[in-house]
Amino acid sequence: MSFVSVSDNQVAFCGRHFIHVFLNNHPRILVPPTRSGSSTRQGLTSFDVTRYFPTGSKSQPDKVSIVGLKLSPDGNMVVAADSDKNIYVFGKGDQGWVHKTSFETDKRTLRIQFDRGNKNLVLVDKTGDVYIRPFEGIVIKLRKILGHCSLILDTVISNDNRLIFTADRDEKIRCSKFPEAHQIEYFLLGHSHAVVGIALFNHDQNMLSIGVDGTIKLWNLQDQKCAKTWNVFQACHGMKYIKPDEHEVKKLKLTDSYGNIYFAVVIDGTKEIPVFELIAKEKYIRQLGQVKMESDYCDVAWQGSVLYTYNPEFHGVLKRFSVSNQGVLCDSEFNVTRIHDFSHDFAAFVAYNQTVVPLRKRISSDLVKTYEGEKIIEDFLAEAEKKIPRLIRNAKSKGRRHPDNDTAEKPETSKAGSDAAAGGPSSSKYIPEPEPKE
Repeated sequence: MSFVSVSDNQVAFCGRHFIHVFLNNHPRILVPPTRSGSSTRQGLTSFDVTRYFPTGSKSQPDKVSIVGLKLSPDGNMVVAADSDKNIYVFGKGDQGWVHKTSFETDKRTLRIQFDRGNKNLVLVDKTGDVYIRPFEGIVIKLRKILGHCSLILDTVISNDNRLIFTADRDEKIRCSKFPEAHQIEYFLLGHSHAVVGIALFNHDQNMLSIGVDGTIKLWNLQDQKCAKTWNVFQACHGMKYIKPDEHEVKKLKLTDSYGNIYFAVVIDGTKEIPVFELIAKEKYIRQLGQVKMESDYCDVAWQGSVLYTYNPEFHGVLKRFSVSNQGVLCDSEFNVTRIHDFSHDFAAFVAYNQTVVPLRKRISSDLVKTYEGEKIIEDFLAEAEKKIPRLIRNAKSKGRRHPDNDTAEKPETSKAGSDAAAGGPSSSKYIPEPEPKE
């Protein structure tokens, strides 16, 4: 789940109970708003979600934490999910940001997504189910459109709003119709570990995916084939201490800025985020540099060629970096630092959400190799069925030609009968004949 989100003119990030939204053209914000349900000061608007529990909810503020949020692409709506199955929707109107609605879900939400037209809200829960909810009209409950047997780790919707891609813990990427996602188009198979990040680019003709083991794959969606494979741990120059056996990839964030493809990789256990450029035509990646963070619990978001980084553990430090025309990663001197009134809220968010769900399986199941192995076994069994009757006939014929060497077909006889046939002693008492008299 993301805890920082960016649109063309807005940036949103969160703590345990508070959501903060501000204009991204403010170079520096040092004075926070007052701690209220909703307030605005110096371009920064904050919401306390504990004031907007759904009607009839039994949630308690001391047992609830925000787990993630998402800002709509147009920047006019922000949606957050908490640990107690609640969803909060805030919208931007003529009078500023206001609370739109709150509702409950059956399962805890792990990911929030908007469709391309900003007409529907797409939610992914912890059991692998995907739901849709329109923003307009009266909606009684969410509508389930897709189900998985595994944990969904990332989702993306195509630009034409006709396809939805889901990546799961079972090493596969699934492409389905949208919103009628029960119609499966195809699968992208090739990863040997959980797929933690996927991203579309080049007008949805290509996809970049990354596994928890650091395997990066470039896909051609026209023929659903993998065009190139890299490993992020081998591509990270200047980060030699990163070891694939000790570190896991957590997130992949990609941007397509006027044909320039940049992506950042968040790696668990390290305080540096490597940033790369992808030259798709040449099937080549180049590292632009790495961003140093205050802790390894962080999140990133792209807006064009600008990268935002967020460290909630250190007073909610939010920074901005940009990629220059020369392909150099630069600090743009944009910092939202030390919002002291909310430092406790940021620290509580980290303490509540830092529980790590293991993504790397003890025994990985490569679906491609499994399929190839099953095909080899099937071919072997089919060939064996043809050979077995011939082998049996050969064995029987050898037994008839060499009866002394094959005792399997001889009838069993008793020891007494065998000895009698050989002129030896039998089970009856032997009486010698009397000698003739002279």
